[in-house]
Amino acid sequence: MNLSPRYKKSLLAISLVALPWLVAVVPSQAEELGAQTQVVAQADRKAEADRLLDQGIKARRASQYQNAIEFDLKALAICREIKDRECEGRAYKGLGLGYYYLGQYDKAIEFQLQRLAIAREIKDRLGEGNALGNLGLAYDSLGK
Repeated sequence: MNLSPRYKKSLLAISLVALPWLVAVVPSQAEELGAQTQVVAQADRKAEADRLLDQGIKARRASQYQNAIEFDLKALAICREIKDRECEGRAYKGLGLGYYYLGQYDKAIEFQLQRLAIAREIKDRLGEGNALGNLGLAYDSLGK
C-alpha cells in the first residue's frame, strides 16, 4: 500500500491528536471492564453459595445431616470470600441445625451464636429471632 506523503502527514496529525484521548479513555474503560468482570464473578460465586445452601436444606430434610454440613461449610467459605454477611449467617444457621440434628448441641450452639451475631450486625430481626429460637432448642436439649 503506497500512501501519499500528504496522507501520511494527515494520519500522523490525527494520531497525535487522538493519542492523549486514547491514553485517557482506554485505561478507564479497562478499569470499568475489570470492575464489571469482578461483579459478574462475584455474582457467580454468590449463585454457587446459594446453590450449596439450598442443597444443605434438601439434605437436612432428607435426614442426611453430615452431607448438609458439608454443603454449608462449602457455602460458608464462598460467603466469606465474597464478604456477604447475610449469606454467612444463612450458612451458620444451616451448620447449627445440622449439628443439632446430629445431637452435637455444643457445636450447634457455637454456630447459632455466630448466626445471632451476624443477624444483629446486619439488623436482620427475623434472623435474630430464628437464631434465638434455635439456641433455645439446643440449650433445652442440654437441660439448660
